Amino acid sequence: MTLLLLLMLLGCPTPQPEPVVYTVARGDTLFVIAREHNVTVAQLQAWNHLEGDLIEVGQALEIRPWEATTAPPVATTQRSKRASTPTRPAPSTPGLSMPAPEPCRAGPSLDALGDEGTMASTGVSKAEAKAAVSPLLPLTLGCVPGTSGELVVDLHIACSGVVSRVDVVQRGPWEGTVHDCITDVLRHADFPAHALPDGDVVRWPLTYTF
Repeated sequence: MTLLLLLMLLGCPTPQPEPVVYTVARGDTLFVIAREHNVTVAQLQAWNHLEGDLIEVGQALEIRPWEATTAPPVATTQRSKRASTPTRPAPSTPGLSMPAPEPCRAGPSLDALGDEGTMASTGVSKAEAKAAVSPLLPLTLGCVPGTSGELVVDLHIACSGVVSRVDVVQRGPWEGTVHDCITDVLRHADFPAHALPDGDVVRWPLTYTF
């Protein structure tokens, strides 16, 4: 009887879990959805028969968490050209959290006016921009699939110091998901508060050499 029961159990396949169905919301990208569900963009594309990275609001996406695979982030910004071609890890921003907003700074006094009556700059300085962006550059390398290239981004910084958005003004030679991954990392830059009520913009070039 025990042997018969064992044979019956072995002959019954394990039922596959039901996939998660996610409905695309406004502002979603494949990268953002993949990060939130701990899967890769490539897996989302395969499960939903997507040839590119274009998705629409209201679209239903199938997610299979039991098939998820992750890879550790790369911790360097440049590799030797003699090194073997790296495998692109799953886009992710491990350990990152959005900086807390700070109180906006007060505007300049009359003493800050220039000789011609123009107001002195009260935005983010070059030194402050470098201090905010540089710590995140090693993490952006994990977004790039081992192909050299460069791109230019504009970081829009609210007076609270929080990056409100990152725009790609010069695209690199990669697919859209790579740019989404890079801009998502840079959104976590911790800028100081400034006194421009409409925000400041910092243009930042990024070059990747393999």
